[in-house]
Amino acid sequence: MKNTGNVLGDYIRFYLPILDGVKNFFAENDFNYAFYRDDFYTEIKQKDFAEGELIKVNEALMMTHMVAATSLLRGYYWLSEVSVSIINNNPFSFSACLRGFLEASADTYYSLNGVGESLVNNRESIISVLKKEGKYRINLSDIENTLIHYLRARQVWKNEEVPNNHKRKQFAEYFKALDDGLRGDVAKLYNELSELAHPSEGSVSIFINENPIGIKSLNYKPKYDIFADVSLKHSKAIEKAFMCGINISLVTLKVLNEFPKECFHTPILDNSRFDVFQLGKRIKKTLNKATW
Repeated sequence: MKNTGNVLGDYIRFYLPILDGVKNFFAENDFNYAFYRDDFYTEIKQKDFAEGELIKVNEALMMTHMVAATSLLRGYYWLSEVSVSIINNNPFSFSACLRGFLEASADTYYSLNGVGESLVNNRESIISVLKKEGKYRINLSDIENTLIHYLRARQVWKNEEVPNNHKRKQFAEYFKALDDGLRGDVAKLYNELSELAHPSEGSVSIFINENPIGIKSLNYKPKYDIFADVSLKHSKAIEKAFMCGINISLVTLKVLNEFPKECFHTPILDNSRFDVFQLGKRIKKTLNKATW
């Protein structure tokens, strides 16, 4: 990717065509997901252990596809609007949409971090279960809980009883996972964007000019070039948001291509190389495949 000095613009120009291709692939193909009720699953597993493990593995792969696919679609639409906001020179929609993208990236990273590697590390056993070869007992509870959290987490009201993985966390917790703490690069960018996305002095002062003797005047055009400011001041945060919010989902979809479940394959990623990223390097080492 050529560095033009506009870090955000460079990333958007690089990723939007990739995401557009993935979106079009999803539009041209049907993806359906069906899950067993817990009582039915328990009954089946008691009668046929191998069939129960097959159901568990199938549902883990289904959830993985749902999470990776929806996270990419969500990211695509946020970034599309960020791009439109830059073209229209609208700092408010820009701030709101980029802020939304940061939140989405943190949410994605919180749930998908480790899923691809866990599937790859259990690849041999998972394939044996899918082919009904032998009686493998696979423990995928570590990724199942985070995937369910991504898909089902919401605001839970007082006295409402739901499983813990259905409870939405404070966004500070998602950012903590993404940023290795609460005061990282992404959090700083998020806070700055919030000054414009929410009513505040910052969302008003951009329309006020002041001359050297203190006389203020109204300016109908925002004087604050937030687009350049974000690229100059927050390049690390932008890179982290894309790496954790987009790459991790693309890598996870490519991992699914390694399993004999073609209904969850994304063949347009087969020729994509991900070993330039740390996660891709680790997965390539485990798979020992040149295509990574």
